Amino acid sequence: MNVLKDSELQDERQEIIEKLSSFFKILSEPTRLKIIMYILEKPKCIVNDIVNALEIAQPIVSHHLHVMENFNLIIMKREGRIKKCCIKDPEKIRQILRISKNIVNRD
Repeated sequence: MNVLKDSELQDERQEIIEKLSSFFKILSEPTRLKIIMYILEKPKCIVNDIVNALEIAQPIVSHHLHVMENFNLIIMKREGRIKKCCIKDPEKIRQILRISKNIVNRD
């Protein structure tokens, strides 16, 4: 029987809290949220497509993509001079967005 000590349980809980906080921080940035929603509509898109469609400067888009890639939300793939990106688990992200919309749209 594997029984966690209170301190181990607190450490585990704290780690989860920190990861969730980081995740929601990523999603709370409006530009990142726009980028995520765009990629969900256009899977395997090219970075320049995001820049053009959302009218956001390329360095800003690249920065936000880098943040999301480091958190393992998106996958970036270079093909020559072209960078493609996609959501790592699009269905889970869609579910999170759907649930979030339901929460904020409550009357």
